[in-house]
Amino acid sequence: MGQDNSGDSVNTTMMPSTSRTMDQTAYCVFRRGAVWFAIPACVLRRVTDGAGLVAVPGSPQVLAGICHRQGEFLPVLSLDPLPALNTRHGNTLMLVVEDLDGNWGLLVDEIKALARLDVSHSPESVPMGPGSSLVIGWATFDGDVVRVLDYSLLREIADRELSSAQSRRGAPAAAECFQSNLTSFDS
Repeated sequence: MGQDNSGDSVNTTMMPSTSRTMDQTAYCVFRRGAVWFAIPACVLRRVTDGAGLVAVPGSPQVLAGICHRQGEFLPVLSLDPLPALNTRHGNTLMLVVEDLDGNWGLLVDEIKALARLDVSHSPESVPMGPGSSLVIGWATFDGDVVRVLDYSLLREIADRELSSAQSRRGAPAAAECFQSNLTSFDS
């Protein structure tokens, strides 16, 4: 249990620096809706609750909102727009993912394990935009089919969706402010 800068109590679990302790075959297996997904464990910084998420008016569905965690504002993405999910879910947990441009969050319902997966790299088509597929492979874990996500493509798609929504609205001042402050969405 930690505190963010607003003084609010936040449940946070720190993850080890996986880039030094785990190789690329280790994944974080999580569920959103009834679907199991995985991302490389080496990009996972921590797991925290989804409390304090603030929606950004007029933003695309893939951007669930922003939140403040451990001294930084994080853009928080959602997998809810995926055709396989088709519904909104509670904001139970948030994975904090490290990227070259900074950290960002991903809403999940449950985390099953940090585990080594034998991934088949035969992509499954899960469109999120023109010519893109977020699923780069699949595996099985504890009897469940797990879709392995291209986490960097998810961030890029969110960036494109946000830019597109902003240009359709004529770039209102609030959207410009959010766009300039969400540096982890830069391509």
